[in-house]
Amino acid sequence: MKEHVYIIAAGSNTADAHIRVEEALRAVAIMARGAVRASRSMLTEPVDFPTTSPFVNLVAEVRTPLAPSQVHQRLKAIEAAAGRRPGDKARGRVVVDVDVVAVDGRVTRPADWGRAYMRTLAGELGLEVG
Repeated sequence: MKEHVYIIAAGSNTADAHIRVEEALRAVAIMARGAVRASRSMLTEPVDFPTTSPFVNLVAEVRTPLAPSQVHQRLKAIEAAAGRRPGDKARGRVVVDVDVVAVDGRVTRPADWGRAYMRTLAGELGLEVG
């Protein structure tokens, strides 16, 4: 079975954001049933967002045989289990956001990949994409 390599970004802007992203990372590790390497968390300012609440972000490399559609579905389930609700983002609240940014060296979310914190944290893990 082919193993895929995912670069995943997690973030939160709640009062307990550090806890939220760490819990999301643990859920990702369980979901993946594979190897997970994570960056440190980093405090970042919101970009194009309806609030000034800072975010806590981290980046992880996940190796798993799960297909991209399976990973996406499971990440959305992790967000929902953490308490993310439709409409939260429009109100400036992100309980937890977990997204695949790249799969097997191919960027899937160019806007996210282009953010300075993403490149910094991915670089610290030695992650590069084409």
